[in-house]
Amino acid sequence: MVVYIIRRRFIIRKISKNLKFDLVTKSYGQETKDKIFDLSIELFSKKGFNSVSIRDLAKEVGIKQSSLYNHFKSKDEILEDIYEFFKAEAIKVFPQVENLDDTIKKYTPKEFFKQGKKLFIQYMLSTRMEKIWRILFIEQASDQRAANILLHESFKKSLSFMEKALEKMIEQGKITSINTRICAYEYIYPLNFMFFEYIISKSINADKNSLERQMDEHINYFCNIILEKKI
Repeated sequence: MVVYIIRRRFIIRKISKNLKFDLVTKSYGQETKDKIFDLSIELFSKKGFNSVSIRDLAKEVGIKQSSLYNHFKSKDEILEDIYEFFKAEAIKVFPQVENLDDTIKKYTPKEFFKQGKKLFIQYMLSTRMEKIWRILFIEQASDQRAANILLHESFKKSLSFMEKALEKMIEQGKITSINTRICAYEYIYPLNFMFFEYIISKSINADKNSLERQMDEHINYFCNIILEKKI
């Protein structure tokens, strides 16, 4: 009986030690994977995907080439994860469509647009996301996934959402009847131009504060002139 208890305690201690070791190993493994992810974004945004090798990545991370494959099966898998991260962040900019009615009720139209700008700056212009935008611009000519993301996230999705938002504003009596499709173009396209100019000019120290001021000026213009002071 005594032998059984001692052996049981030994096994429990061994299991506990192994669990702690596994947790530390998993934590370290995730830390390394995150480092690979971030440094891949850094290198891809500067040199382009095709100009960066697995050897370059491993050297930058400080691990062996073979060790990198413990975290990602290929360089393309890293790029795919970068694209998925971008799309997940982009979703956060727009309120859920099912909640759009309540969101529109909470704000005046101008406040609604300003809130949208705030969310865009928060989620789409973080340091990491600015680098991913540059990756998308670099890769769009050779990678259909990048081209599709730019087309969908920057144009189609934004236009569709803005058209729905303007329709809700009309339904709620916040603005008079307008051509929502044309007005969605009038709102989104100038903002995209400002933003793309900012990303392209980032290498020569483009100013984020200047971009925000331009966006605010556009919002004011859109509300006061395009909507003809009907809000």
